[in-house]
Amino acid sequence: MMNKRFLGQKLTRWLALSLLAGVIYLSSCAPARFVRPLEKGQSAVSGTFGGPLIGFGGLTIPIPFTTVGYGYGLKENLTLQGHLHTTSLLFGVVQMDAGATYGALKPSGWKPGLSVTPAFNFAASTWDGKAKIWPILDLNAYWEYGKEKNHYAYLGLSNWFELAGTKAHGEKVSQHWLPNIQAGNVFSRSKWDYILEIKYLAPGVQSQNLVVEYKSFGQTGAVGINIGFVRKF
Repeated sequence: MMNKRFLGQKLTRWLALSLLAGVIYLSSCAPARFVRPLEKGQSAVSGTFGGPLIGFGGLTIPIPFTTVGYGYGLKENLTLQGHLHTTSLLFGVVQMDAGATYGALKPSGWKPGLSVTPAFNFAASTWDGKAKIWPILDLNAYWEYGKEKNHYAYLGLSNWFELAGTKAHGEKVSQHWLPNIQAGNVFSRSKWDYILEIKYLAPGVQSQNLVVEYKSFGQTGAVGINIGFVRKF
């Protein structure tokens, strides 16, 4: 019994440390946050599910990462936001991201709206106290459609920046800028938004011959799929 418990603890710790070491590659798959700013004074809670596609048992499935979050429309074109990564928490890694979406340009007809989201991602292991932080900068163009122009599709670039010189196990970091290409659609109602997004993660990072079989367009990067919802108040 003690051996099984010990092995279980070792496995959980290994998963936690692996998650912390690979968080920039994996959790950068979280979907874009509030691409279109909320209305001034509006609050919203959100939830997302999904991640990089992997081969598992002969099937292709997304890693089941989950997040919960909150946003607030501080101004007409400025939304503050924060999110907790709940799957990471289950493995002893406290991970969150926070930032703000600035509406730089409103959409008009076929002319897209533009938004900029500076943010950061923080992760800390409860096993050994190791912690890391990554700056993030999202750039998104979005097109509104529908009878009331309430729905919108978007295309963007999410930029992650690795500040450390070495990885978790002492390997030298060779790429300090990790771009992720994202495209999605938001079906928006008066109180609810429903999100579907596909993402091409870290296209310049080697993703083959690893413990996990990532699905990609070639030998680098990974394809990710996310679904989500937003409840506005």
